[in-house]
Amino acid sequence: MVLGSFVAGVSAAGGGAVAYPALTLLLAAKAHNAKDFSLLIQSVGMTAASLLIIYRRIEVEWKVLRLVALPGVMGVLIGSWYLVPFMNCRSAKLAFGAIWFAFALALYLVLTTRDYHRRTKVELGNRGGLVLVLTGLCGGMLTACFGSGADLSMFSVVVLYFGLCEKVATPTSVVLMAFLSLVGAFNRLWGVPIEAITLSRWFACIPIVVCGAPLGAYVCSLLSRNKVDLAVADINMPG
Repeated sequence: MVLGSFVAGVSAAGGGAVAYPALTLLLAAKAHNAKDFSLLIQSVGMTAASLLIIYRRIEVEWKVLRLVALPGVMGVLIGSWYLVPFMNCRSAKLAFGAIWFAFALALYLVLTTRDYHRRTKVELGNRGGLVLVLTGLCGGMLTACFGSGADLSMFSVVVLYFGLCEKVATPTSVVLMAFLSLVGAFNRLWGVPIEAITLSRWFACIPIVVCGAPLGAYVCSLLSRNKVDLAVADINMPG
């Protein structure tokens, strides 16, 4: 979680994106335990990162969050009640790998296509609102199943479909994932009792993620600022 918490703050991928494969592949944990741990740990770490983002007034696309958040909550609840009970460990691992592959492809397109780096505000257009609502609903269901997914879904859609620059999309995805992680964590804590091994791992990692995720968000803000400064300097250069 030293690595996972830093990744959660500095990128669009939540800490669960590191914790889930580490638990299932390296520690041979059950898929549902890995999912529970991801939700619990992100509810602490990404909330801390979100508070730093708000405190430092890092640019966030709040219009997108308002359209994605409520469908995301519905997706978390639907996924928890109707999808998770029917998923076995093997299918969960395969689905998680497919989601990560799709995100890697989306990130590759972002890094190799300059047209996606120009806007700092989302222009919804005719179908934009519906696209974001569906993104939130699907992302919430992915979060219920794997502990993360809403952040990757929203980041990919707003960057590739709406052309939002990643320096705004990243903190926006962090705030969204923090909110949905809190919803998912409370839903799990009030539902079927979580296994003791998962709770002990959570308690052990809380001090780490409380520091690591805000550090990642702080580094992300510095990197974004440096990119802007370099771009301005490049424009002002003679010739």
